[in-house]
Order: sequence, then C-alpha cells, then structure tokens
Amino acid sequence: MSTTKTIKVNGIDYAIVEDPIVSTCCPDVVTEMRIGDHMINISLAETVADGGNPPEARICARMRLNLVAAQSLRTILDGLIEQALKPTEAKKPN
Repeated sequence: MSTTKTIKVNGIDYAIVEDPIVSTCCPDVVTEMRIGDHMINISLAETVADGGNPPEARICARMRLNLVAAQSLRTILDGLIEQALKPTEAKKPN
C-alpha cells in the first residue's frame, strides 16, 4: 500500500516529492515581477537587519510560472486572502 500523495494535472496523477534542497522561507518583499515569453517571473526576498551589518533583502524564492500555473496560483491566493480578511464573528455575551 502506497502512502505517496499525488496531484492530478490534466488527468494525469503526479507523485508529490519533497526536494531536500528546497528550504522554507518567509518572504517580505517582491523583488521581481515581470512577464516574458508567456512566463510570469517572480522573485521573493526576506529582509534581514542584524547588528552593525547593512540591511539586506535576500532572495529566497524564484518562480517561473506558465500562464496556466499563474492563473491557478492567483485563484488560490484570492480565496486565501479573502478568507483571511473576513472579520471574525463577534462573541455573544453570556
């Protein structure tokens, strides 16, 4: 029995595989956002300011998305942002 997670793309099941080189980052800044050759190019950076060193915006992710993937990401982000910005329900008094 396999416990591998999959994702269906255009009717084909793809195994989801973690890349051990990819690390988690918390980007604060978009450093690149452009389109070229029908690809959306996005670079994200996390800001670092420590001690006496000059502040840096360290690139932590570069994405090159085809337009289909970019539209899918936009749809997902729109839903997540809308959900996050909904006001919380007011608590009813006892």
